[in-house]
Amino acid sequence: MALVYQARADYEGATELYEESMYLIRERGDKQSLAYSLNNLAMLVYSLGDLASAVRSGMGEQAWEEAWLKGRAMTLDEVVSYALEEEAGG
Repeated sequence: MALVYQARADYEGATELYEESMYLIRERGDKQSLAYSLNNLAMLVYSLGDLASAVRSGMGEQAWEEAWLKGRAMTLDEVVSYALEEEAGG
């Protein structure tokens, strides 16, 4: 369904559906489907422009490097947990 929203240029709706699906998929423990949803969300973000450069310039080089290294060291489960915590405001 998120792909339909994305095709209709409803990027906010598509993002919400991807995030909801990742939460539900994670509860089931289906890593293959989780990877598929993460990939689709990443492609959506990519299609909207060079988000990484915008974030990098906003954060500053040192903060970006620290966050990048921290993120690279995370497992898939840690990344999803972190993303879901951020979305919930915690």
